[in-house]
Amino acid sequence: EWDVALIDDGYRFGGTCLNYGCIPTKMFVLPADFMRSPEAAAHVDVTMPTPSTDWVTVRDRIFGRIDPISTGGEAWRAQASNVTLYRQTARFVGERVLEVAGETITAPLIVLAAGSRCWSPASIEGLDEAWASGRVHSSDTVMRIDEAPRRLIILGGGFIAAEFAHVFSAFGSQVTLVVRGDRLLRREDDEISRRFTEAAGRYVNLRLRHTTRRVEADA
Repeated sequence: EWDVALIDDGYRFGGTCLNYGCIPTKMFVLPADFMRSPEAAAHVDVTMPTPSTDWVTVRDRIFGRIDPISTGGEAWRAQASNVTLYRQTARFVGERVLEVAGETITAPLIVLAAGSRCWSPASIEGLDEAWASGRVHSSDTVMRIDEAPRRLIILGGGFIAAEFAHVFSAFGSQVTLVVRGDRLLRREDDEISRRFTEAAGRYVNLRLRHTTRRVEADA
């Protein structure tokens, strides 16, 4: 049995996939897919009633399941006899030597599994001030807002932007995607990227070949 130091300085224990990525987004995508069912059914001559749902109810169902997993996972590791849990940031101070929480620790094997973090582009003027308005979000925070917005601008055209565009437009938001390139999902197969861009343009407002230079928070 190995003696393990587990270091995680994240706000929510358990990393990106559990708290901010794969799991909650897919749990939002499923109801969004159901919301689009009448549109899909019409292509095969099936008429369905217009569905409706409540953002808060869906949100609370999702995080009502995820948050206890995060809390339980942290508690289990904190009490494990062979695990020392650190909830602070560590830094290397030598070869295979870390400094964390005022301690110096070492091990023959150190695994870096830091996951990913949202990036806030410094080139957009006014973005720092806009964060303070509470109306600018990252993919980490937007899933926990109190209501689906009437209008939403999403910067970017990758898979995360595309996923949130699908979810929020299905929940009734007027979504605009601002994309530097000439199509969405540019890292995917060219035909898929082109076809997806065409399909997305039917339910979101696409601003292709646009660069965001400034953000202003007003009324």
